[in-house]
Amino acid sequence: MEQEMLQRLVTNAVREMRLPSRPEGRGSHVLTLVDAVLDAALDEEATDIHLEPMEEGLRIRVRVDGLLRAYPSLLPAAIAPVVIARLKV
Repeated sequence: MEQEMLQRLVTNAVREMRLPSRPEGRGSHVLTLVDAVLDAALDEEATDIHLEPMEEGLRIRVRVDGLLRAYPSLLPAAIAPVVIARLKV
């Protein structure tokens, strides 16, 4: 996934999380971000997606051809619980 696109998706998701709670539409930017991560993993033919919560954020790594490759930047800690919860559904 392109770094610029990932950053734009993350920025929108963080902005959405800071808005007052609105049941309708809440989390749509997070859904878009998660879908983009899954689409990128499928495009790369990844066999695994690893989400690693860390103090400074959420590290995403994908296993391609037996090797783990990390995404170039961490997702902000503020959206990590929502991203993880979405993938547990």
